[in-house]
Amino acid sequence: MHPRKPYVLQSDGVSSRIRGPREPSRIVVCDDDTGLRELLCDILRDQRYRTESCEDGVEALESIRRESAAVLITDLDMPRMSGEELCERVRAMPDGARMAIIAISGFTRARLRGAQGRFDLRLQKPIDLAALLDYLDAETGATKV
Repeated sequence: MHPRKPYVLQSDGVSSRIRGPREPSRIVVCDDDTGLRELLCDILRDQRYRTESCEDGVEALESIRRESAAVLITDLDMPRMSGEELCERVRAMPDGARMAIIAISGFTRARLRGAQGRFDLRLQKPIDLAALLDYLDAETGATKV
């Protein structure tokens, strides 16, 4: 178990979001679905985040070992290393408890609830982008003008 508290989502919609200047937070996006992974990275870059795209848990873990990230967004079901195993390994790293980890999955809500406690936020596919961006704003200290 990690020391982070769960986040309560309050969504106001993507279109109302305007941000002021800030240092871009690094977000690692890990999903074996290339289209979804690249789309998420594009959206996050448009929102002034710095992203890295990883196709599986092994690649994401190597990326985080090279350079710390503020947030990890990971699918649960992937080849070579699942999102659940990735989360456990990241949490065991020296800075792992401070990293926000978001699970995204096509699994049912019951399966996502089963992952409760491991992840700071769990989103079912298709992803609620407003909820994701609201969470990232709060987690990274993004400013709105």
